[in-house]
Amino acid sequence: MYDFLIGPMLALSLVVFIAGIAYRVYQFFSITEARPKPEANLPKDLARTVAAREKDEYLRIDSAADILLKWKLRLKRTILGRAPVMSSVTIVFHTMLFLLPVVTVGHSILLDNYFGISLPTLSETTVDTLTLVFIIVIFFFLFRRIFVAKVRSVSTWRDYLALFVTGAPFVTGYMAFHHWFDYKTVLYIHIICGELMLIAIPFTKLVHMPFFILSRFLIRYELGFGKGSRKWVENT
Repeated sequence: MYDFLIGPMLALSLVVFIAGIAYRVYQFFSITEARPKPEANLPKDLARTVAAREKDEYLRIDSAADILLKWKLRLKRTILGRAPVMSSVTIVFHTMLFLLPVVTVGHSILLDNYFGISLPTLSETTVDTLTLVFIIVIFFFLFRRIFVAKVRSVSTWRDYLALFVTGAPFVTGYMAFHHWFDYKTVLYIHIICGELMLIAIPFTKLVHMPFFILSRFLIRYELGFGKGSRKWVENT
């Protein structure tokens, strides 16, 4: 059973995950298009005036304080600037979601054995502590959806499913590390949950993982991080 889960089943999960993400990225670019520069549709004289004005504004930034002020004003327009506490919790959550599977010793051994990839790892005690923090954050998001009225009103079963699919590998991994219940059974469940999460990412709300990066940096709007080189294609 173990050999099957970390062999053919893992390979199938990775293929579905990679193919699904590639398709979703293709979808993103198919429903967006390059956004022309604002001065592209202006008369040549006016375009030169706009370009010169932007250059003058850039040249007026002649100190570190000016640069910090510029980024402070940009940050205030982002989600982090509007809701710093919730954004900070979300950043911690997503950081550990990507970091913990990579820096866990057992996972690193599997990567080395099957793909010849050796990555830095953290101590088992550190990973155990961070996993517990991650589980607490998962329950924070769950209770927030249940008890905060404005969040509960817009939550559907898909939101709860996404939380379950995301949290299950970490909860079962924590249980396996501490040898709760039958170790082999919990370990098998942990592996299955991890592979199901990989398969589910392209087909559930978890697809926001790649979409978040693409939309925040490529689409121009008030909460974006980048300059916005693309825009949504208008329906005709």
